[in-house]
Amino acid sequence: MRVAHQFAVALAFELLVACTVDNGLPTDLRHHLAERGIELQELESRAPLSGRYGHIVARKDMATLQRLTEDFAMRPVAEGAERSHCLKTLAVAAVDVWAITGRPASLKLRSGAQFEYMCVVTTPDNKMYVVAEYAYG
Repeated sequence: MRVAHQFAVALAFELLVACTVDNGLPTDLRHHLAERGIELQELESRAPLSGRYGHIVARKDMATLQRLTEDFAMRPVAEGAERSHCLKTLAVAAVDVWAITGRPASLKLRSGAQFEYMCVVTTPDNKMYVVAEYAYG
């Protein structure tokens, strides 16, 4: 019985650790923004191990939003495939969406990795989602 209990505790710990690990994108995104002096009022982040994408949820701050869109030359995306691409991993009602796509030089990371795109999505509850995806290769 004692061995079964120890096994159950160990399994629960492993599951807890697995649920808190991500693919590294939020950390890379935080560092990339910080290098430009952009700091988010972060609420949470999500980046599944099984994907190349992820996002950071932050409080919507107009000054930060302006810095993000201007520093990365993001453009508003009203309709179409690009907007859908930005929203594909989010279950939110988007108010506004801005994007930069096509592996631009501004999304090259210090480590040599590259983001394929970055989007900022604002929602009615005064949050903003900074969404990105690692490029292949």
